[in-house]
Amino acid sequence: MSMKRETTIDHYMAIEMLQAAWMSVTASTIANCFRHASFGVNSGGDSEDIGAAANEGAAGDQDLASWDALLDAGVVPDCDTFCTYVNANADAVTTEELTEAEIVRAVTGVVNDDRRMCRRQPGVGEPDVPTSAQALDAADPLRRFFGAHDDGEDGLDIAAAAEKAIIRLRKTRQKSIKDYFSAK
Repeated sequence: MSMKRETTIDHYMAIEMLQAAWMSVTASTIANCFRHASFGVNSGGDSEDIGAAANEGAAGDQDLASWDALLDAGVVPDCDTFCTYVNANADAVTTEELTEAEIVRAVTGVVNDDRRMCRRQPGVGEPDVPTSAQALDAADPLRRFFGAHDDGEDGLDIAAAAEKAIIRLRKTRQKSIKDYFSAK
């Protein structure tokens, strides 16, 4: 870029460059960053090699040193130990596995009891079908609304068609099963 040449970098090359840059970062660089951000790396001094300590499995010692630093700073209460503080919510239930019956009940609103009988829970599931009188009452505000406007003719036609369909459905009767097998 400084040579004023056209350079093209694809995604693969960018990932390789990022990996090479990360591999060149040393443990002391990271320790200096933490120290600069006011995080104490260790309480002993700067002579200990951080990379060697991590490789030797001294993570527990670092945790305890960090815990002591938090206690000294007054960030955590004195009554807690490191283990109780870390494991405070270990027994908390964060997710619950639902049974098939609970999933069905949540979706349909139907409760299955031990006798395999179903009953509807009140207020859950599909709403009741309105009666024809309720449907006609619901069409009245539409007719009044569209009638109050000068260009509401299309709405009046729709309201009239709805009322006509409601009256037609009101007059229909369910046929008996015998009606289908009678001689014609």
